[in-house]
Amino acid sequence: MGLSSSQGRLLMLTSRLSDIELQEILISQKQNQLASQKTQAAQNYSEAMNNYKLTIKMPNENESGGYSKQDVEYSNLISSGYLVTNADGEIYLPTRTGEEIIASLESQIINTTDETEKQKLQERLDDVKAKTEEAQNNGEVYKEWNLDGNELLTLSEDKTQAIINGKTYNLKDGNDYLNNKKVLQNLIMSGMIFLHDTKTGQEGISAGLLESDTQIEYIIDTSDDAAAESIYNYELARLEAEDNKLDLELQSLETQHEAVMKEYDSVKEVISSNVERTFKLFSDG
Repeated sequence: MGLSSSQGRLLMLTSRLSDIELQEILISQKQNQLASQKTQAAQNYSEAMNNYKLTIKMPNENESGGYSKQDVEYSNLISSGYLVTNADGEIYLPTRTGEEIIASLESQIINTTDETEKQKLQERLDDVKAKTEEAQNNGEVYKEWNLDGNELLTLSEDKTQAIINGKTYNLKDGNDYLNNKKVLQNLIMSGMIFLHDTKTGQEGISAGLLESDTQIEYIIDTSDDAAAESIYNYELARLEAEDNKLDLELQSLETQHEAVMKEYDSVKEVISSNVERTFKLFSDG
């Protein structure tokens, strides 16, 4: 092999070595990412297995004097004498659209036999229909605060405030919080919103104070344990399979690197010998 061809071969082998080493680096980076994903999956699994939820003691209709523990939701908070407030002196209440109110009233009218009560419901229905239609004509949605079953408060004349035991609170739409029990519980446990106990008059009951409440308590939430374990096992198996695949690719690249390196050393030795002979030739001349 001539000097020029050997030099060309050496350059090609150098390029090949650089390419292999780059691929090895990229695979190592992917493996590091997989390791991070495994750590995250383990963390998610641990959190799911050790998360808490709020329960509330509710009277058991099938047992005199007995009770059952239910997940805290807005409906059972209200029926137990609690209201949801925030640090700004606002009370979260759900709202209902005109269509929802109309459907409820129509159902009540059908099931009511008292003519006087039926007349009151009909007048209320006509009023809501008119307001709903007016709002639709203006491109708006008619809504009202939902006070069904809530005898703990009354609304101010302009319906922007709630009055409880003579104390006034501003009203805030709580649909986003109250209709989702998980969001509601997380906000209570994180201290973002508070409870107002209308039975005792205690206000601003935070997550810490709930620990001493005889009706509401923290318990380990096991409802999502099976799903969390299934997800973790799936994620772990997927990541392990991907990691094993990368290991095989890395082993192949290491074998290639070793073979190319041997040829690189061989060609380099040939070049060195050719240069040495050339210098010796000129030296003898």
